Amino acid sequence: MKTSLVETTVILAGILLAGFGPPLCAQAPPIPTSAPNRVSYQDEEFIKLLSQDIGTSYVLAQAAKNRATKPAVRELGAQVTTGLQQAQQEVTTLAIKKGVILSNTLEAKSQGLVDSLSSASLDEFDSKYVETLLQYLPTLQRNCETILKTTADLDLKAYAERLLPAIQARIDRIQAVRKDL
Repeated sequence: MKTSLVETTVILAGILLAGFGPPLCAQAPPIPTSAPNRVSYQDEEFIKLLSQDIGTSYVLAQAAKNRATKPAVRELGAQVTTGLQQAQQEVTTLAIKKGVILSNTLEAKSQGLVDSLSSASLDEFDSKYVETLLQYLPTLQRNCETILKTTADLDLKAYAERLLPAIQARIDRIQAVRKDL
């Protein structure tokens, strides 16, 4: 008896499906799902940027604490150092909860700010520190405002809401110091 190619294929397929564990045709392919605490790409980028901004602010505050010639600028750096350490811990905790991997090194842009301030002479350090912060912090403030409008993540929204008044208070404090320079 001669069988056709189609019949042979059907017979082989039947043997394979019947003889090896559960029927293959009954298994649906896995459906990709996100981790339960994952955030959107935009939210993830915000968390990473926030971590960079806080890390950069901390390094700049340390520099002000150690290099500033005016007591008000030195005090400004010292005041924010502890708060920035706490903020970094909070962002790290949030990142872990949301499955976001943070870098422990400054990115090129942030390192450029640090390098620029580090290369300033003692005579120009205080004003350069203050001006750097007054350019830097409003951007962070706008990023927080944007994330408040766009995120669906309640944890991230609550954190940004808490952060906004702190950023504004810091900007106000820096502007007061700037007047005395």
